[in-house]
Amino acid sequence: MRRSDLSKNAAALFGAAVIIASLAGAPRHATAAVFNVTQNTWGTTSDVNSFAWAIDQANTQAGVDTINVAADLQINVDDAVPATGTNTWLARFTESANVQGNGATLVGNPAYVTTGGEIATKTNIVSSRYTSAIVLGDAILVPGLSFAQIGTSGSDNSSISVSFSDLSADGLASIAQLNEGAQLSVTGGDFRNIVNYTDIDAAGRGVFEANTGSTLNLSDISITDSSPFGNAVDVTSEAALFFGTIQGEDSQLNMQNSSINSSYGAGAIAWNGGTANIVSSIINDAGGLSVSDGATDGILNFVNSILYMTGGDDLSQTSRIQAGDGGEANIVASTILYDALATSSTGCAIVSYQCNGMPLTALLDGVLTFTSSAVVPLNAEFAFSGNDSYSEFTDGNLVAGEYSYVGATPTQDAAEVKSLFDNMTILTEGDTYDLIYADPSFELFNPLPAGAYPLLGGVLTRVIPNAGSGGVNALLNPIDGQPILFDVYGNPRTDANGFRDIGAVQVSDAVLGCEAAVASLGALWPPNHKLVPVDVLGINGPDDDPITVTIYGVFQDEPVNAQGDGNTRPDATGIGTSTASVRAEREGNGNGRVYTIYFTASSAGGAQPCMGTVEVGVPKSKNRDAVNDGPLFNSVFD
Repeated sequence: MRRSDLSKNAAALFGAAVIIASLAGAPRHATAAVFNVTQNTWGTTSDVNSFAWAIDQANTQAGVDTINVAADLQINVDDAVPATGTNTWLARFTESANVQGNGATLVGNPAYVTTGGEIATKTNIVSSRYTSAIVLGDAILVPGLSFAQIGTSGSDNSSISVSFSDLSADGLASIAQLNEGAQLSVTGGDFRNIVNYTDIDAAGRGVFEANTGSTLNLSDISITDSSPFGNAVDVTSEAALFFGTIQGEDSQLNMQNSSINSSYGAGAIAWNGGTANIVSSIINDAGGLSVSDGATDGILNFVNSILYMTGGDDLSQTSRIQAGDGGEANIVASTILYDALATSSTGCAIVSYQCNGMPLTALLDGVLTFTSSAVVPLNAEFAFSGNDSYSEFTDGNLVAGEYSYVGATPTQDAAEVKSLFDNMTILTEGDTYDLIYADPSFELFNPLPAGAYPLLGGVLTRVIPNAGSGGVNALLNPIDGQPILFDVYGNPRTDANGFRDIGAVQVSDAVLGCEAAVASLGALWPPNHKLVPVDVLGINGPDDDPITVTIYGVFQDEPVNAQGDGNTRPDATGIGTSTASVRAEREGNGNGRVYTIYFTASSAGGAQPCMGTVEVGVPKSKNRDAVNDGPLFNSVFD
């Protein structure tokens, strides 16, 4: 593939915005040792049993050493000193090693004070998420620190192979940077509240960065609430350079059974040269995907996965799949759900990008190919009136196979979509997913997981024949070539007759029942202003399959902070979990308070999910029922 003018003019920008990584293997050394970590602070290289000491020992001893961290240890890094030769990195691995985290967590509590006196923390973001967080005049209270560099920049690190297993982090600036030729494998781990509070005017930093020739393997990990404070770069009226929560250049990414959630990386994954495989994973409100050629061909395979763009990273430039500058994006058995109203903080008027081609853009010899996948855009006509949802620019090419669904829109009807994708057999209309009708004029997707289950009997179900293992339409993993037997939520990938549904989720004939759901507590007493946990009970499912309940909203019929209710806020927590906690309080001069808890339910057996509500009251007095005046106020906002 040829290099286009975009890469020639913007190579330096890509180097800054998409930091780098790919392949390497480590030779086995003659001896190895085990270094135990039991200290609950980072420590120094002379503090025996600290993490800093263990890494230093592994770097200086022969063999592929093991660092064994005490189970569930919380390791505070706030007072740590960066490793020698680095500015903000806690460690640099210069030899191969295996880190057994055993459920341990690295904990940072970075903070700074703005010139206006606001205190920013890892959970209280006070600046724009797309520029440097700390600016001149701000005062750093606790600087942010990143975890580990793998290898040394500018060196051949092909002999270095490092693994992290069951190690998490909360409140760091970044997790890992792979230097040339190094290899990192991360299995298990929850990386949350990743905020780049490292320095004044600090450049953005991805959660994982892979440099030339390195290989990054991610399995069963999650990234949640990440803010790298990097921005997209508008290059022309047709293209922008993504930044990326996970980013690489001329390198290899193998990501399986993982998720990126509610993050603000100006794109979830940005890959410039090399191959990025994303398999059986979920990108949930964290922006889109970008691939382009670098010094090597750029290929991105998004397989058996969900891209859910309904908020979170809401830059209009990066809420899309973009194949540009010769890059190839292959979207296979995946689901793309896109709500323009929730992903357009910047809008089209003040950027050069035009906001065309959302959620799909192919440009500058880029090729974007869909196979047995579903693309459903909502509300584009409201956010980007007159603009297309799917666009080809400057020799870009959009391609879809016969078993794909690409939804028609008010600006691109069924005939236009089929013509654009040069395939008159693709599906463009019909019932796909159960939607929320917010008002008569627009619709919303349901939250995950329920929002990604196709409607039973709709146009996406029982479509692809001979899709079982060994069949002509069997689904294969691009990482190891093996059949994919389960969907992204663990349901069998085909029905009993070998048919697969279009998209990333397989639905069964069974349906869950939410009609009889009730709250575990009907009323809260006394009104002592404490948060009280409330579970959802009574959901009916087939075959006694385990049922997962997810809370996605809590509303109440009184203001969150009104006269006579104790001056406490917010009044509910637990969004995204199985349990809501609501505050036992009500207005002193009212008729009682009623909380309405919104939930989805799904089962491990693949039954059609259901959604519902339950109510919990806080009565005016002990022997009276609270009166429900309607779910008027959002309880989780303060």
